[in-house]
Amino acid sequence: VPPFSLRNHFFRYQEFLLKESTVKMGRVVQSIRTILLLGLTVVAVAETDFIDCSATCNGGDVNYELTASVRTMELMNYTYRGRTYSTNDSETFMGPTMRVKPGQSLWIKLINKMDEDNFGPHEPNAVDYWNMLENPGEKIKYRFYKRTVADPSLLKIDTPNIPGHFDHTNLHLHGLDVEVHMFDPVGTHDPDAPHIAIAPGQCFCYKFNIPDNHPTGMYWYHPHLHGSTAIQMWSGMLGVLYVDGPLEQELADFGVKKQEEFVIWDPVFRNVSAPTHDIEVDEFLMGQTTLSKIHPFLINGKDAPTFELSVGEVLWLRVLCATVENENTFIIYPEGREDEPWDESAVPFWVIGADGVTYSKPAEKHILVLAGGQRHEMLLQFEEPGNYVISQQGIQGMQFFDMLGHPHDQILATMKVVDNGANPRFLPIVPISEMTFTPGYPKDMDID
Repeated sequence: VPPFSLRNHFFRYQEFLLKESTVKMGRVVQSIRTILLLGLTVVAVAETDFIDCSATCNGGDVNYELTASVRTMELMNYTYRGRTYSTNDSETFMGPTMRVKPGQSLWIKLINKMDEDNFGPHEPNAVDYWNMLENPGEKIKYRFYKRTVADPSLLKIDTPNIPGHFDHTNLHLHGLDVEVHMFDPVGTHDPDAPHIAIAPGQCFCYKFNIPDNHPTGMYWYHPHLHGSTAIQMWSGMLGVLYVDGPLEQELADFGVKKQEEFVIWDPVFRNVSAPTHDIEVDEFLMGQTTLSKIHPFLINGKDAPTFELSVGEVLWLRVLCATVENENTFIIYPEGREDEPWDESAVPFWVIGADGVTYSKPAEKHILVLAGGQRHEMLLQFEEPGNYVISQQGIQGMQFFDMLGHPHDQILATMKVVDNGANPRFLPIVPISEMTFTPGYPKDMDID
């Protein structure tokens, strides 16, 4: 397919310099200058945004630089080494929190420094799949796992869907109403277009325009290159992105001042004996079938953290389910009662927005089942002091591969509620049920 097309225009002796763009042809990046000249136009199909890593990418109203690299960090009670957007200055495993407003342009320079030779896990092959078919390790409901063959050479290989190139990457802004940006070139609607694949040593300048009427709320970003996404997200390559709007001020006007992020992440790890670390991301097939021996649900990168608030105080909890393979329940119990039926013992909470869209008024809930990628804006309030636990439970067999017994029940976090004597500085000025908010979509907005 040629990188440009010719089209006749009946212009006489006019020469216009339209633009300078780059078009990627295989592994070669060439500059194409588009010129109108004597009735003929050289029109670039679309410009790509691969850039020299020494070049800047800061022409937006808001600009960020994101580096994907392999680094070592403390995680749980381990020393972990893996692929990440975090830096040595980060306080979390995640990439930087990004913020933008409707109507602004957002430019992100993605730098791929994942150039560590022979860093695992290895790319699975036919023998690996065959071994899993023969010895899955635990009872699996997924029907294709029951159809075995005598030898791995007899397997039909679906080559495009075999995981690999774990050090190549790209970027996806999850949930945002922006240009199509996972395929090359950016903006294409060609169903056969290849994924953008940024190799180690390459850089890419993403340029987004946030619509003026874009719903405001919680979004996130992560890689989405077919073949390497799971490994990179199990590694922790993700981050939160907020489209800022009126919700924060409206909650403050109601006396809601305490805000916490609650990022649910389901990494899969294995023990290793290395000089610099003792856990890494597990082999792909172990993670995909949730058979990894170290497979917790972590909250903000921590195992069952504790959040503290006062009796009557309202906590604005910004929840992101950043899981790769698992769904997740969100149920609040008084500590010690988490084995009781949720419809009898669960503590209510309120949802005021979901997937970046704010509700006009709170919706009371006792349970939510969250899938990977979903976000919920929640309000929590407790009338009695004590400990309350947020429980993940009862969804065994709902994982993508229908693993019986997986994911395991787990306490996600503890809410420690202390009695501060009904200090008015902690209390909202109206009950949660009476709060109202600017909705993410106006009532008069239609589907178009």
